[in-house]
Amino acid sequence: LTGNCMDEWIGYCGHYKRKTGLKIDGCATFWKSDTFSCVDVCEVEYKQDGIKLLDRDNISLILLLEHKSRRFALWVSNTHLLYNERRGDVKLAQMAIQFAEINHIISRYLESCQDARVYGIMCGDYNLTPVSPLYQFILKGKLDYHGMPRNILTGQRQSSNTKQKLQYPLWPSSLKLRHDCKWERLMNSQPKHASRLLTQLQGECFNEIPEPLTHGFGIRSAYNHFGPTGEQEYTSFIARGTQDTVDYIFYTPQPVLSNTKSKLNSLARCQDLMLVKARQRLVRRNALIALGALPNAVMSSDHQMLHVQFGFRRHSVVRATVTGPTAQRRYLHVHLKLCIRQVHAPVKVVLRLVAKV
Repeated sequence: LTGNCMDEWIGYCGHYKRKTGLKIDGCATFWKSDTFSCVDVCEVEYKQDGIKLLDRDNISLILLLEHKSRRFALWVSNTHLLYNERRGDVKLAQMAIQFAEINHIISRYLESCQDARVYGIMCGDYNLTPVSPLYQFILKGKLDYHGMPRNILTGQRQSSNTKQKLQYPLWPSSLKLRHDCKWERLMNSQPKHASRLLTQLQGECFNEIPEPLTHGFGIRSAYNHFGPTGEQEYTSFIARGTQDTVDYIFYTPQPVLSNTKSKLNSLARCQDLMLVKARQRLVRRNALIALGALPNAVMSSDHQMLHVQFGFRRHSVVRATVTGPTAQRRYLHVHLKLCIRQVHAPVKVVLRLVAKV
């Protein structure tokens, strides 16, 4: 790949973002060109000059894809967070920046598009486990990190060393990143005297009342991460014999709506993006041990492929009659094929949307 914007190939267009620094790997996202138009791109570089916490070359790629025949859009975020198992603080800060940029790209789209619905898909190599505080932060939207040992945030390695605990605030105020994972804009919109007063109040209480980190997305995971018998699924099985679940596909069942009228009528006409099924079953631990460490002759990557099918479900009212509950439904099939790939280790997502109207 020689550039960021890739030409159409077998019906797909794509966008690629290379890591900063000397690394040659990165993230790429592909979409079906006859179904979606890419209307906005955000290339996120987590590295921030002068901030020690954010001195790594990891990146994220966020696209805003607009459907060509139906009034909805998808934001698709593809990322590769820091690998270091002991630096959960760095991954948390990178994740907060990712959410802030997602909020920003959604706001830009809704400002220019009336009566729009925006759904979300978030995927990539997050280098954290399903039992970690960081995973719970993604799903629950809240994390009280103050005083938490930084080495337990990712759930990858448990250590008795708990001396290095997170302090509030996690990042300096110069980053202009609020604890609701949105970029700070309040200072620019307030009168000068109000800005000075706000700065004074923040200086007095910023370190006294630790504020939890939050985000406003109702996120679900496309995979359960555990099999029917409770056995954990693994997405990576590397040479030294370590099995981990570090790759994920997340999605937002409820859309973000563009205006008040849409919000008031959302229950009547809104559709949920629901998980239909995970089409690609992950290889279980015993099978991975039998095959050998990844990559091997059967699986060409050190990560397993994630492959998911989504569908739309519309809220509807079913009325009861004397003959019992009845309902008539019409089905409209909307096909979306979206390939999301991390160049160093393919994490592929192919989506098929089924709309019930």
